[in-house]
Amino acid sequence: DFVTGGTITPDLVTGYGFGAGWDLQALIQLGAKRAAARANVQAITLDIAWVEWQTAEGAKLAVYRVIADEEQLAHARKVDARLEKNLDVVQKATAAHDLTEVDLATASVASQDAHALVLSLEKDLADQRLAMKKAIGLPPHATVNLREGI
Repeated sequence: DFVTGGTITPDLVTGYGFGAGWDLQALIQLGAKRAAARANVQAITLDIAWVEWQTAEGAKLAVYRVIADEEQLAHARKVDARLEKNLDVVQKATAAHDLTEVDLATASVASQDAHALVLSLEKDLADQRLAMKKAIGLPPHATVNLREGI
């Protein structure tokens, strides 16, 4: 430091200095920070891929559930139609005194149970279709036509 004062008052001295410094800690940590940033980018990419995979699998599962419910409903409708025809036959046979009222009640209960199952499966199918549309990302009023034999 060069002395620049003290001519008027000898006990008062002012010193000025100039220095240059560089924080080497940031330079030392630079490689580790870059590696951490690259790893973070890869982690985010993997997270996005994982979410996309889960969404795709959820949509696929929803489609399979709709297909399974459609097949169950088709089978239940066939059974319901057969039991309704059976009920008509049993009613005619009971009117002709060929069968008893117990037989008629049994046929009636079986027909009602089959019809209740059809109604329940129709509700389940409607719920599954909404879940499928949600999984795919479609609005509830959208129409989705699934290919036969998936």
